[in-house]
Amino acid sequence: MTFPVEEGACTEIYDGGAYTEIYDDEDFDEDGRPKRTGGLQVQLCGIAQYSLLFGVSVGYTFVTSTSIMAIKCGAKPECHTSNNWFMLIYGLVQIVLSQIPNFNELYFLSIISASMSFACSFIGIGLSLAKIVQGNATPERSVTGVPVGWNGLTREDKVWNILSSLGDVAFAYSFASILTNIQDTIKSSPKEKKVMKNAISLATLAITVFYMLCGLIGYAAFGSSAPGNLLAGFGSFKPLWIVDLANISLAVHLFGAYQAASQPIYAFVESWSFKKWPNNEFITREYSITDGCYSFNFFRLVWRTLYVVLATILAMLFPFFNHFVGLLGAITFWPLTVYFPIEMYIAQRKIVRFSRKWYGLQILSLFCVIVSLLAAAGSVRGLVKAVQTSSLLRTLVTTVAHIITTLLGSGVLSLTWAVAQLGWIAGSISLLSFSIITLFTSHLLANCYRCQSGKRSYSYMDAVKSRLGGLQMKLCGIFQYSFIFGLSVGYTFVASTSIRAIKCGGKKPCPALNRLMILYGMVQIILSQIPNFRKLALLSKIAAVMSFAYAFISIALSLTKIFQGHGHFENTLTGVPGGEDNLWKTLSAIGDLAFAFSFSTNLINIQDTIKSSPQEKKVMKKAISVAITATTKFYLLFSLIGYATFGNAVPGNMLAGFSSFKPLWIVDLANICLTVHLFGGYQVACQPIYAFVESWSSHKWPENKFITREYSVVDGCYDFNFFRLVWRTIYVIVTTILAMIFPFFSEFLGLLGAITFWPMTVYFPIEMYIAQWKIARFSRVWNCLQMLNLFCLIVSLLAAIGSVHGLVKSRFRD
Repeated sequence: MTFPVEEGACTEIYDGGAYTEIYDDEDFDEDGRPKRTGGLQVQLCGIAQYSLLFGVSVGYTFVTSTSIMAIKCGAKPECHTSNNWFMLIYGLVQIVLSQIPNFNELYFLSIISASMSFACSFIGIGLSLAKIVQGNATPERSVTGVPVGWNGLTREDKVWNILSSLGDVAFAYSFASILTNIQDTIKSSPKEKKVMKNAISLATLAITVFYMLCGLIGYAAFGSSAPGNLLAGFGSFKPLWIVDLANISLAVHLFGAYQAASQPIYAFVESWSFKKWPNNEFITREYSITDGCYSFNFFRLVWRTLYVVLATILAMLFPFFNHFVGLLGAITFWPLTVYFPIEMYIAQRKIVRFSRKWYGLQILSLFCVIVSLLAAAGSVRGLVKAVQTSSLLRTLVTTVAHIITTLLGSGVLSLTWAVAQLGWIAGSISLLSFSIITLFTSHLLANCYRCQSGKRSYSYMDAVKSRLGGLQMKLCGIFQYSFIFGLSVGYTFVASTSIRAIKCGGKKPCPALNRLMILYGMVQIILSQIPNFRKLALLSKIAAVMSFAYAFISIALSLTKIFQGHGHFENTLTGVPGGEDNLWKTLSAIGDLAFAFSFSTNLINIQDTIKSSPQEKKVMKKAISVAITATTKFYLLFSLIGYATFGNAVPGNMLAGFSSFKPLWIVDLANICLTVHLFGGYQVACQPIYAFVESWSSHKWPENKFITREYSVVDGCYDFNFFRLVWRTIYVIVTTILAMIFPFFSEFLGLLGAITFWPMTVYFPIEMYIAQWKIARFSRVWNCLQMLNLFCLIVSLLAAIGSVHGLVKSRFRD
């Protein structure tokens, strides 16, 4: 069960009065702040406090998704629904709720959340009692807890589990970090400390009673088989609506609790930013909405959205609830709930060192730190063991790296220009729409990796052929390999511009790009000899890290430009002001957005690298959700912050706008990271076309040693093939030459995205899903899928028209 963070000061009351007396404010500094501890203590407190709050956000995201999934699945013994979708839904709702400015505006949500926490607790207790009364309680229980030997439990595991459980109990009382924020909402009459002490006493009594009832009655009901989440044990209880009501109450409670727990970290970041840059409109300006009933702030929108998205991604990656909660409680209970209250009380009340009261408080602090350290050790051991035994997590990281390397490429650099053409509202909505559509159709594609018979598909074309036939496969091949080839051309051009930026710095003029493109092509000839996806794991991870690195640096450069007062605030909600080319640029911008999400061509190849246990589909869906969520976050940050930085003068390539930034080494570092990413991204993107040509050739001429023979190099660590050397070298040379001929970045990417997004990301996944799962023609599901298909086709055609117009105009102008 979880604790209601927002109910007030619900914590243990020590005999020494460390919590109840800490609110007796006597000694203040000139700013009206109480004098208690120094700056170093403040920093240590901040680290502990904000680590706890962020961890709570991650834990709440995971628990809410499991509750929603339980409502959907009911008593089904096997529920194949992934909780990733529910985490994403929860994250989207939290992005909206996070725009509530502060604690004072949260009171209504807090009251609802507190009510739901009591409702959830009452139902959980009631279900446990019903299980006992009906004689369905599990008999295996004892005074000493789960016995050694139960389900193979060893003495060593018993000790570790006890320590980890201490962390869970500590977590239930680790909410001291928001008490001051809550007290700050109390009016001065009567005095705040009087109200706060009463709230602490009442809340502690109520919560402790509920904790005891849930813990003891739950153990009486389930015995040694007690689940990590009490409600999870009632999956087969009849009637199901009672269990669903409990899960609904828990989910509603956590929607409010998340925001209450996050308010201190929101307030800290925003208060610090306001003081650091008081004249910056991006940070300080509030926009009145709905006749002054609500105020909107761009900085609050961007930073709180980033916070929620990051918490959601971590919840997807590390779904180990009990050990995670135990670790959080263990490492934060002592400093926040014991040490700082005691030390502040001693400092404020001037308790004499080595007096009886001082000894009593220090003994309590020492006892709690020992317990916290032991609990942390148990929780860490449990987490490590869970990670080691989770084959899903072992393959998940590599799969996510492959997808991000393919997805987060050069297309991100043109997103700022695209959003500038569409404006704040239409740009954000369009980007999110492409993200949601891609996430949905990618999950459909993951379902089509294996046929109904269990046979694997080794490539995108292989999957299309086995479900839709040979003609569809040929059409798929034309679109897929055209896109990959165009992507290679685009990567060559972008990498060469980055290398030139590093070489030239802010100097003008700079040498032509052709020599740098040739240099990039020579390196790609070498890297292209890496045989397949499995051998690309290290390069893919490096490329993924570099993509995040240059994204972070670019965001930081944009924010720096804004904070220094050099941002362009002539941007508008509707984008760049109209002109004769406004319509064409808008259509081309949609093509750029489509290109940013056109990565489906590699998904089957990536899924084929996943081992069969656990099932590839399960790993792939989670990896897709994590990768697209993370990448969409960066896309939003890039586009919105970039537009705030450059305004209507935004360049087609975002990094090109920082050519005169000082110090130059920061811009150079961003370009280096981008270049390294594109070295790996090029190879990851090209693997399907490499594999197709080589597989086709091997089947066509199986006896030809030039094509089939592998030569072992470096003691068998590497295989060399002459056909691979010749054909991949020709491929790289051709893409390099075309990059020299068509150096029109934004329009080129827009055309690529427009002509390939619909068939590869929408049409083929939908048609394969319909064919494989035998969706009835004209059924509700079939109609919905076809409407999505038609909508995306129309958008792609319009975007292609705009991009062709831009390419033609750029070519003749230059």
